[in-house]
Amino acid sequence: MPRSPLLTTVAASGALLIAACGEAIPPVPCTEGGTGNLTVSVSGVPDGETAAVTVSGPGGSFALSATQTFTGIASGIYTVNASAVSVTDPLIDAVHGDVTLPRSVCVYDTRSATTNVTYARIPTSGNLWFGAGYYTLGFSTSQLAATATLAPNVTAGTRGGAGVTFDRQGNLWVRGQSNSDPALMRYASAQLSGTGNPVAERSINIASLSCLGPGALAFDPYGNLWMSLGCQGRIVRLTPAQLLTSGTVSPTVQITGLTNPNGIAFDVAGNLWVADQTHLRRYDAARLGTTITTAANLSVAFTTPTPPTPGATALSAFHLAFRPNGELWVSSFEEKALYRVEPSVVAATGTQAATPTRILYFNQFTMPKGFAFDNAGGLFIGHEQSKFVRLAPTQLDVNSTPASPTVPQRTIASASILGFGDDVAIFPAPATTPLYHRAP
Repeated sequence: MPRSPLLTTVAASGALLIAACGEAIPPVPCTEGGTGNLTVSVSGVPDGETAAVTVSGPGGSFALSATQTFTGIASGIYTVNASAVSVTDPLIDAVHGDVTLPRSVCVYDTRSATTNVTYARIPTSGNLWFGAGYYTLGFSTSQLAATATLAPNVTAGTRGGAGVTFDRQGNLWVRGQSNSDPALMRYASAQLSGTGNPVAERSINIASLSCLGPGALAFDPYGNLWMSLGCQGRIVRLTPAQLLTSGTVSPTVQITGLTNPNGIAFDVAGNLWVADQTHLRRYDAARLGTTITTAANLSVAFTTPTPPTPGATALSAFHLAFRPNGELWVSSFEEKALYRVEPSVVAATGTQAATPTRILYFNQFTMPKGFAFDNAGGLFIGHEQSKFVRLAPTQLDVNSTPASPTVPQRTIASASILGFGDDVAIFPAPATTPLYHRAP
């Protein structure tokens, strides 16, 4: 199974301070020039899977898939890296990895050292996460197999349900829901292992942001986090360094002059796509290293196919996501619809007008917003009050009309979903999507 270096681990090392007559003896320095032994103990690997561990140091780099002892290697400091292991599932994979903070192990001359790599399931993996007002709700893949009325596997009071996304370690990033909340919050994966009201591990505000409005989050291929600020008509970029601690940050890169941007996503080439109320816009990757005040590389307005609802002439763009097969889909909140962007339009430049050839309408009681695709290419999205639904892959190939809307394959209802939901995210995302938090 393919793996990627999502998670790294190195075991604790170094000499202990030994007390003598009330004074500590300085630790023995980790010097090179001799030889010693190193045992890497690997445990917790899921049945049927294989670990992928590398050891690097003065004696070279070594790969191993199970517990192994290296004898007579050059002394000095070694680093142990463990790639994550993905256990496949028809809907959402489970990711296992060693989440120990990176540290080093010293091999002393004529001595033996041991370090441990312990795999465990990342708590947020194998779940669909549904943002609903104050809460982010976790539903395990087993709960999504059929229409049901049930309680979430996890109910987390995250103080916001919009902009739900994940980094590669399975940590949750979410927007605050009120002016009294931070603009951006991070919750560690371990904080979402069970129901509760966790305190955000990191709380970040954006300089000169003093309003509420639509907004989404998306990581680019380099680990920068982009935020759409609909109430200010702009999108800002936060670097990995700016995401390390709580505080107020001043983005050095932004896109301005937008109407009311909400959904954002990156394609496989690193281009940024923006759902900007009346238009879908694309900003090519080569332009994203500096502030953009000029027009997008592609700006598309969509007209409704025949027969439209009475008086309707255009489809709005609220949220967007790439299907595992590469298709780009957009939700139209006002028209209660989902539609596919034609491949020829995706590759175009300049100003375009297009009429979708694949469009699905929901019933009049729905409020479709953010959505996510599962491994099979099915789509999960908020539906009626206190509900979200799954559209089967085959349903995405069949048009519907307002008079005869699409009936979802599965409906999940829960009293824990207060009102209408916001965004949906799956961790990990399908491996063939361009999402930053895709499966290894």
